[in-house]
Amino acid sequence: MPSKSYVTTDPEGAPFPPTDRLSLRLLTPEDAPALQRVFEAAGDHFLGVTGRPEPAPAAGEQELRGRATPPGRAVALVTRAERGEAVGAVGWWSGRPEPDVALLGMLIVVPERRRQGLAREALGAAEAWLAGRGIR
Repeated sequence: MPSKSYVTTDPEGAPFPPTDRLSLRLLTPEDAPALQRVFEAAGDHFLGVTGRPEPAPAAGEQELRGRATPPGRAVALVTRAERGEAVGAVGWWSGRPEPDVALLGMLIVVPERRRQGLAREALGAAEAWLAGRGIR
């Protein structure tokens, strides 16, 4: 079994909790190309969001720019710990609808990595990370 992975990118230096297969990392605007690649690999996600089977050319940049506006909005890149391969993204709004609650805004896994429990694992890591900040 691979060793558990910690990735520290929180401005306060707190790592995401370890998982057996994944690493999560908070994204900054400079990470827009990495998020765009995930969006393009999981274009079917956009059918339900925009009605189109692919993201807009600057969807990653728009998503990360948009997270800077409302407080508590964040996006994490999900990668396979042993390979560094980006396999998805998870996004949330802390403080919505209540100060100690987070609303899940996005949970994407690229099609070739679906049905392996990766979304559940990534969501669990994000939930544990938020719980460590008093958010449920």
